[in-house]
Amino acid sequence: MIKWLKWGLLAAGVAVVILYAVVCWAIFREVDSIVQTAKNTFTGDKVEATIALLESENSPFELKNQAVYALGQFGDARALPALTRQVTGIPCEKPCTKRKYVCQYDLQKAIQGCNGGFSLTRWMYRFIS
Repeated sequence: MIKWLKWGLLAAGVAVVILYAVVCWAIFREVDSIVQTAKNTFTGDKVEATIALLESENSPFELKNQAVYALGQFGDARALPALTRQVTGIPCEKPCTKRKYVCQYDLQKAIQGCNGGFSLTRWMYRFIS
């Protein structure tokens, strides 16, 4: 019984690690794609280009919302002024229509991330240039 329990716990632990790795990989790919879109149009490092994407009059709202997500994932305080300029104080309709405006809920999460909020995935963004 004890041997079976040990193997079961080991298998569960391995499954959790694999699931975490897959989720990290998917999030990393999404954020990297947003950064590459930003860097194809704007200059600067990953944060500066993504901020420029967010603040550009030519960026559609769907792209601006992706930039908000990426900036929140980075957790870089340089993004705070740009993120706070997007705050309207008007709550989003449910669900957020991300093609019509910058989602205020996602914006608050990004601001929290840039203010030092906890993230299990922030470590991996040092690998995005």
